[in-house]
Amino acid sequence: MTEAEYHSHPAMSQSKLKLLLENPRQFYLEHVLFIKQDKPTPSKNLGTCLDLALTDPEAYAKLEVKNTKTTSVEGYITENWKRQIDIWMESLNNYKMEDSFFGGLTFGEITATCTKQDMIFYSYAGIDWRMKTDYLNRKAGFFIDLKSTKAVTRDEFIKDCFNYDYHIQAASYANGIKIADKLSYLPRAYYVAVSTKTGEIFAFECSDQVIQLGMLEIERGCEIYKRNLETNDWARDKPLSILTAPEWQENQILSNYNQFFGVSK
Repeated sequence: MTEAEYHSHPAMSQSKLKLLLENPRQFYLEHVLFIKQDKPTPSKNLGTCLDLALTDPEAYAKLEVKNTKTTSVEGYITENWKRQIDIWMESLNNYKMEDSFFGGLTFGEITATCTKQDMIFYSYAGIDWRMKTDYLNRKAGFFIDLKSTKAVTRDEFIKDCFNYDYHIQAASYANGIKIADKLSYLPRAYYVAVSTKTGEIFAFECSDQVIQLGMLEIERGCEIYKRNLETNDWARDKPLSILTAPEWQENQILSNYNQFFGVSK
């Protein structure tokens, strides 16, 4: 299966589920009516180049260097981006995974034991799913997902993990591998991120708690999906209702008024 065929496959994926949880109407537009808009930005293109270097070094090596500050042209990379990413990739390959499982092996040594870009299909909760891992070692029971991030600290990246629902992705992949390979256990899930601001590397193993929280969201998403297939509510406009201010907005306006006019509480 080609990359294009994989991404056009109608099976549910973790990214589609995230959209469904966030906005069923948007999911309906993009994945039922197939109306989608995505405008690349310079920052997105830098992240795309880094993602390519992380997951497909051969394709990354084929990018033509362009002597400009930014580029939105597919197949090109700026001189500055190329210089930065090459340094980051060397640091990443030499990064030591210091935990009891990997025992200090470098990222490069670990990924040399893995298969790359495995396309996996499975069924869960009566729904067909698809997933694609960055690095997977079935025998050892782990997978690694790579991220480019704007975060400049570990705490900031942790916040991003939940802002971007990485717990759902980790749970989806772990559950999918378990089902597809008929395992009695969930494989270990790792995130390794490279900051596009500083080049710093952030590496985490997902805890049982993170996987459990992700599975709760997956179960909720599955139920939303099934209900909307039956009711088609995601295609319906909301009925006329009364507009009221949220409590925080009311408090802010009252506070501004009281401060301006010197009114005591």
